[in-house]
Amino acid sequence: MRTNQQVSRLWQTLESTPTQQHFHVDMITLFPAPVQRYFLHAIALGTLLVTSIKLGGIFQAERTFEGITIPSRISAGWWFGTERYVESFVSEIEVL
Repeated sequence: MRTNQQVSRLWQTLESTPTQQHFHVDMITLFPAPVQRYFLHAIALGTLLVTSIKLGGIFQAERTFEGITIPSRISAGWWFGTERYVESFVSEIEVL
């Protein structure tokens, strides 16, 4: 679980290309009501939207289960391969 400060810092590290399009209610009218409520809560009306966010990751370990070797530890985050990389997802398989 990340603190609000950590989340804010993550958002500040994201470089993006603005679309010159701003978020408005018309963009979500076809979604179910719970989805509309989520977007209206998560994105302020008028927020400038972005075209992409770079994400990357790495397989960090492997394990053999019943004779089959698979990646067993995976991590990912924004700006992989740069000094700005922030690991934001880790998955580890211990048992099959």
